[in-house]
Amino acid sequence: NKFPQDRVFVYLEENFHRTLLEFINKWKFKEFNRQFFDDSLNWNTFKQWKNRKHFMPLWFIVKLSEKFPEFSIENFEKNIVAMKGPSASGVINNPELPLKEDGRLIRIIAHLIGDGSVGGGFGSNFPKGKQHSEYRNFNFGLLDSFERDLSVFGEVPTTTCYKHGHVVIPNLIGYILEHIYKIKFDCFNSRVP
Repeated sequence: NKFPQDRVFVYLEENFHRTLLEFINKWKFKEFNRQFFDDSLNWNTFKQWKNRKHFMPLWFIVKLSEKFPEFSIENFEKNIVAMKGPSASGVINNPELPLKEDGRLIRIIAHLIGDGSVGGGFGSNFPKGKQHSEYRNFNFGLLDSFERDLSVFGEVPTTTCYKHGHVVIPNLIGYILEHIYKIKFDCFNSRVP
């Protein structure tokens, strides 16, 4: 998995989630935590994941896929129904996984390098003052094209404002692209690796 494991949170298909938790329930929490996670899991947080009240962090999914071959990363990818970034990040429904590097993705990267910025929330390494991610342009056709190309990620929530010339996107997209391509997306520091 190429995504930043500490920035991506996933929501699993209900039946797959149930199967996974039934498998995990073979162990008592303390034993499971000690044996597979070096006592790094918090019981209250785990209960939220277990009851499908919160998205699970990608690092947890990756670790499970490494420990239990029957839950391969490919199997998880087929059963992720939504993903988001930390905190109150916008949710991408029906994500297209694995992420395909095609013309849409390349155009998104080019647009973000030229006229975009990637923000970040609490706990990120992004500069202060960057609260959201966006693509800015006053060409309505380019705004529409950018918004359509986001389908490479799945059903992406956006806010488009033609008057101010921007499309606001979930920070998760920026986290993923910066992690995979090692690019900083802002007008003064963007560089192709």
